[in-house]
Amino acid sequence: MNWSERIVVNAISLSVDGSLESELATFADLGVRRIGLSRGKIHRAGGESAVTMIERSGLMVDYLLHRSLFDLRDPARWPDQVRMACHTVDLAVAMGVPQIYLTTGTAGDLDPDEAVDRLVGEIPPVVEHARAAGVQLLFETTNDHFGDIDILHTLRDTLAVARRCGIGVCVDLYGCWAEHGVRATLSEAAPLIGLVQVSDYVSGCRTMDRAVPGDGVIPIERLLRQVLAEGYAGQFDLELYGDQGMPDTEAIRLSMDRLTEMLERIG
Repeated sequence: MNWSERIVVNAISLSVDGSLESELATFADLGVRRIGLSRGKIHRAGGESAVTMIERSGLMVDYLLHRSLFDLRDPARWPDQVRMACHTVDLAVAMGVPQIYLTTGTAGDLDPDEAVDRLVGEIPPVVEHARAAGVQLLFETTNDHFGDIDILHTLRDTLAVARRCGIGVCVDLYGCWAEHGVRATLSEAAPLIGLVQVSDYVSGCRTMDRAVPGDGVIPIERLLRQVLAEGYAGQFDLELYGDQGMPDTEAIRLSMDRLTEMLERIG
């Protein structure tokens, strides 16, 4: 099957945290052409040498992930964290990567409203740097089990905070499909959606497993149909995670097949 050019594979879909070199080789062997990477993976692989390695792989990197933007409890760390985020923007520019999706970082025991106010107050230098560089920033909605790296656990909250910060939204269908009013929220968010993440939930699962699309109960095709009808023209990020019960490479192939079929049916 010829896979849709609108599908990107998130490197988290390889459950073993291997070297960047080994992951690039795995994706190339699979026939995957577009991927997403974390800034941490690139940094650990040597920065500039990692960029060269990616260029030689022939793979296209559609986005970077910058995890834990701020420790919202500790103002003393914020200047360094702003610099780190701006460095991620510079890395994206050097690689020709158009997007960075972010998790906010932890709030610890802060009042949630205070945590948001702190985030809104500290992010402007990063937003301005990205805007000047032509790089789109997005906030991701995460499962609330990831409270150590994010404070945004509903699409509605993510949209509200993204608006206050002047950035876009990464819609994780796994994280919002059962949210009350999700159809209306998707419509409201449409102008700010920069990336849509796709995986499935198998009924009864009590882990954070993100299953192969079509293996679970998330109405993926209906949600994709809506975001496309709203005018979304971006990529679909395949983000598998955990114990799918099959080898990672097999899960990725099957997911690429099924997501391509869904997109073809929608037209």
